[in-house]
Amino acid sequence: MLPSFPLAFTHIHTGKQALLAVSTFSPEIELWDLDILETPLPKLTLGKRNAKKGTKDDTSHTDAVLAMAWHKNAPHVLLSASADHTIKMWNLVAEEPQHAVASFNHHTDKVACIDWNPNQVGQFLSAGYDGKIFLVDATNENKEEAIIRKWKVSSDVECMKWDPHHPGRFAVSLENGEVVFYHIEHKKALFTLAAHTSPCTSFDFHPLFANLFATTSVDSSVKVWDYTIGDKTTVDCITTKDYVDLVNAFLTWQMSGTLTTYIGQPFPCRFQSGKQVYPCFRRQRW
Repeated sequence: MLPSFPLAFTHIHTGKQALLAVSTFSPEIELWDLDILETPLPKLTLGKRNAKKGTKDDTSHTDAVLAMAWHKNAPHVLLSASADHTIKMWNLVAEEPQHAVASFNHHTDKVACIDWNPNQVGQFLSAGYDGKIFLVDATNENKEEAIIRKWKVSSDVECMKWDPHHPGRFAVSLENGEVVFYHIEHKKALFTLAAHTSPCTSFDFHPLFANLFATTSVDSSVKVWDYTIGDKTTVDCITTKDYVDLVNAFLTWQMSGTLTTYIGQPFPCRFQSGKQVYPCFRRQRW
């Protein structure tokens, strides 16, 4: 049993075991061993279950954990972002893995999104309700010098992802329905897309086609976009699907090309952009 309602989860395979990290409205993080069936207790709990809300604690969160990210090249390292305005880094091979090995305090409000840079070891992105995105070097012990770059957004960040086809590029979706693209070497946004009229809760890049991404929103729609960023930036909505009562939707593009939404309803099986006809996407349920 979880101590509270779940808020986020992420899994990793270390080579020896498969672990699932689960966060809830409680300040601790539970790690479950996926190789053991029907286990009543987590393998390890990170942080303090009775941590007092509003207090400062460098070894534990003191409020709900909203997002987490495993380090792909060092699967024993986990980042967590919390409503206590802090980011914690955990090392599962440390002498006391239940205590955070580092704490980052550069946000002034709840930290909603976090992710490691897949192309630069030790760098991570974080976005919070303070309207700021930070690129941070976790290997720098001087926390002020650790901040490599920061950007300001016009609304709360709903989702944040790295572009798998263009190293250094990432995007965020916002509460005002926009999707904003950035590059870590640029101080300003590459371009801003008014994708929806309501909060854009989730988006994902196509794993095979570098020019495609999909978005979803509480305006009850899922859209697929064809875009090019360069001297002349172009973006076109090539297909859209409206649903009834679509709220807080989450979507992801599988490596097979299947576009998956948690509502499990059919998505257009074929669409065309210019002369390019994209392969079929089959229906998939969660």
